[in-house]
Amino acid sequence: MDRVGIKDAVERLELGCRPVDTTTYADLLRQCGSAKALAEGRKIHELVARSGHGEDPFLGNLLVRMYGSCGRLQEALEVFNNLKRRDVFSWNVMLAAYAQNGHLQEAAEVFHRMPLKSSSSWNAMITAYSLVGRVLEARMLFDEMIERTVISWNTIIVTYAQNGHPAEALYMFKTMDLSGFQPNKARIVHCLVIESGFQSDIMVATTVLNMYGKCGSLDDALAVFHALPSRDVVATNAMITAYAQNKHLPQARELFESTKRKSIISWNTMIAAYIQAGEIAEARGLFDRMELRNTASWNTLLAGYAHSGHLQEALTLFAIMDLEAREPPDKVTFVTMLDVCGNLKNSAAGEEIDAAVTSSGLWQDVTVGNALVCMHGRCGRMELARSLFERMEHRDGVLWTTMVAAYAQNNLLDQARATFDAMPDKLSLVAPWNAMISAYVRCGENSSGVMLFLLMDLEGGRANEITLVCVFEACTTPSQLATGRRIHTALERSGENQLLNHPAVRTSLVNMYGKCGKLAEARAIFDKVAASQRGDLVLFSAMIAAYAQSGHSKESLELFGAMALDGILPTDVTFISVLAACSHAGLAKDARYHFVAMAGDYGIAASLDHYICMVDVLGRSGKVAEAGELVGVMPFVPDAVAWKTLLGCSKVHENAGLARWAAEKLARIDAKNPSSYLLLSSAVTKVGKS
Repeated sequence: MDRVGIKDAVERLELGCRPVDTTTYADLLRQCGSAKALAEGRKIHELVARSGHGEDPFLGNLLVRMYGSCGRLQEALEVFNNLKRRDVFSWNVMLAAYAQNGHLQEAAEVFHRMPLKSSSSWNAMITAYSLVGRVLEARMLFDEMIERTVISWNTIIVTYAQNGHPAEALYMFKTMDLSGFQPNKARIVHCLVIESGFQSDIMVATTVLNMYGKCGSLDDALAVFHALPSRDVVATNAMITAYAQNKHLPQARELFESTKRKSIISWNTMIAAYIQAGEIAEARGLFDRMELRNTASWNTLLAGYAHSGHLQEALTLFAIMDLEAREPPDKVTFVTMLDVCGNLKNSAAGEEIDAAVTSSGLWQDVTVGNALVCMHGRCGRMELARSLFERMEHRDGVLWTTMVAAYAQNNLLDQARATFDAMPDKLSLVAPWNAMISAYVRCGENSSGVMLFLLMDLEGGRANEITLVCVFEACTTPSQLATGRRIHTALERSGENQLLNHPAVRTSLVNMYGKCGKLAEARAIFDKVAASQRGDLVLFSAMIAAYAQSGHSKESLELFGAMALDGILPTDVTFISVLAACSHAGLAKDARYHFVAMAGDYGIAASLDHYICMVDVLGRSGKVAEAGELVGVMPFVPDAVAWKTLLGCSKVHENAGLARWAAEKLARIDAKNPSSYLLLSSAVTKVGKS
């Protein structure tokens, strides 16, 4: 809108009889500031005051900005001083008013008086110094910033570039953290490099190449690489990394193999790339070809083994490292290996690594100490875990949570709760609450888990999706359903849609209502999600299980069919629910079909649980002899559940021989359970009567 249009709009406002909303005033104040229409801006100021909006902080801020844009600093200051509530934006517009009009000292005074400085406040002050060529002050402010944004970095780079300091601009560019840097921003900086004449500088070009690689703009990275007049090892590594980061492994490998001088970084980059792609054998092949390895080389492969589930291989490699490595393990090595020992529950290996950590002096490091406590807890060595915890000088929230979780994993709920209660500042963290609630649920103390969640909510703690999954799991019994429903309703009313829409939370709600037999409510949640988002395997599996557990076999199998039509591949867990549905309906033929299709059509190997489901199907269908044969030939050692399942159907169909066989086997493997002997006695009595 030009000056004439603004003038006409203001005149219409002055003549109008209807009340005007704040949006109209705000739009006109912005237009007046942009066009420097001071007279019209003053008239709007009068209209705002007469309309009763004079104390509106939003309009007050816009008035300050309008007067500043028009160069009327005294009027801007008067409005600013009369604001009853000043937010960060208020201070920023006053600062900008001074800076734009060359009043740097006053701008600095406003900046230093600000009670709360946002990143935009710092950027505005840096820009103010830049406009008058005071680069040193701009840089000093930049260095004081605790949290820098992309705009902050761009501001200081442009400050140097526009004030005749291209080398410093490029230095700042090279040290800039590029995480989250978008390609369009990257191209702006690239243009700055070209305009400064540094595009042929190999260090600068390599930095630009790295930037494009991290942004996913591989074509741009390749163009920079090919434009280099000469390519050193650093530039080649950067290009290999760019290929690897963007999942172009063949091209990365080709460039790597064609490089005559391969640095350790090149080797480590390629090993990491193969590990990220899940090709652990290729990674090991490269590792074995290395003539010289550093600690990072060993750590990369160790982490690859650990994260891909090759835990024993990781232990073997660590032993080789101890013999062959030229550099000692660092804290990354120890944390990885302690996690491996904990997952394997290998306390002997864990204690050896504990001794190595102690001798290295790294046990006081919070991260390493936390890994040690976690490892001892997973191995059931709670005395060692607690002793180390007590000796740690610095105990952060993560370490406290690990100690709570360690007790909980070992079913020591009283000690877990005592540690949880003693933890300082736990309301600022959600993890310890989740650990304790989860422990209660896992140990069957659902009501205690629900009570702890309600306490958390009462004291102002913020739940996350893990908290809600645990709580809704605690409400899967009829006695707790009402509480679960109240929590669900309260979340809906509070507008916590982000949490409720989380896939894990939706699934836990379906589980809660399904396990309590409230299939209509479970299906309503399922249908709502399925209508807006297709392909949620976990949600489908939960609804299929809900129908199967409630004996609604027809609906369960129909939903499984619909899932297949949607192209959603089932998992082994899905098939357990399908076989259970067949069992409840006595559909032995259908169960056999699905059992065979599981491996033949979907490549899912049958587990012990699947075989137990088939034993149950055959038993319920009266095919008790076939059920007994299946238990005898299954490729697993039957557990107590398998023998109890066979015993149950044998007694129902009065097959006394099978019942006695199953009861004897059960008594042997579950000798500590008195009920096993009662079942054996019952079976023997039945045989005697037959």
